[in-house]
Amino acid sequence: MNLLAVRTHAFGDALMCTPAVAALSTVHAVSVLTGPSALPVWSRMPGIESVITAPIPANPLSLLFWTMSHRLAGFDRVIFFGVSPVLRRWLRLMTRAAMRSGADLPLGSWEEAVGFGEKPAALAFSRIAGVAPESLRPVFPLKDQEKAIAGKMAEQGSYAVIAPGGGRNPRQSVSAKRISPEKWREGIVFLRGKGYKVLGVGAAGDRETVAAAGVDVNLAGSCSWGVTAALIAGAAVFAGNDSGPAHLAVAHEVPTVVVFGPTDPDSLYPADSIIPVKGTALCSPCYSKGIFPGCGRGFLCMSSVEARQIVEALKKVFS
Repeated sequence: MNLLAVRTHAFGDALMCTPAVAALSTVHAVSVLTGPSALPVWSRMPGIESVITAPIPANPLSLLFWTMSHRLAGFDRVIFFGVSPVLRRWLRLMTRAAMRSGADLPLGSWEEAVGFGEKPAALAFSRIAGVAPESLRPVFPLKDQEKAIAGKMAEQGSYAVIAPGGGRNPRQSVSAKRISPEKWREGIVFLRGKGYKVLGVGAAGDRETVAAAGVDVNLAGSCSWGVTAALIAGAAVFAGNDSGPAHLAVAHEVPTVVVFGPTDPDSLYPADSIIPVKGTALCSPCYSKGIFPGCGRGFLCMSSVEARQIVEALKKVFS
């Protein structure tokens, strides 16, 4: 069967879909439709036939121009790892194919809506795809060149990686997913006491945040996703907010500490793959199917996280 798997954004969400797509590609011919933010995930995915990049998320005019100049024909079925009724109708228009989606109710006889109730998300995505992967860890192979660049950046000796930024997706930027960078300092001091140099990673917009955390080497904005993954894969431990780098750490089975606020650890990461750190807010988690509803309580979920909690979580890694 010729399948079109669709996860348009963002980077971390696409990573959570990779176990399902990997399992699909062992028995079907699978192409992937994605947007620019998730392209670094799918462009290296083994076993898939092709990657089609559409301007999603985008303004309607850009998508209209793209739609007028592209065809998505020849697919027997669309596997849509999402719920948006607009995108579901658009995919039906573009492919005329049957569809399986994560929606609760179908839009027509052409769609099988299987819902999105399982935890973690990788399991929900697998149910949408109708597969049972051997592992729910993300798939993100490294290239030799990326390993070589990461090796030069890390220089010699053992090191740890932290990512105190994140929370920026094409559709929405959620500062509520980031604790104050100063709260990472005690954890960094602890790691130095263990003999590790501490490298900070993130996007270019995270550079000031990473510097404020007090890392030894600030690499924010200096690395591609592939080099970032290679740095994390070579680390003794990773710690960060809930964002793309944390999923890369899980992909490469690095001991991982993740700070959570509005998101749910059990919904996003395979069991026992991370050590979670959470504040005291009873309203957390408040995310619903990837949508942040906003906050009228002063982001208590993140402000109530204490620096000592990060240190205690790191101690569990070495216990």
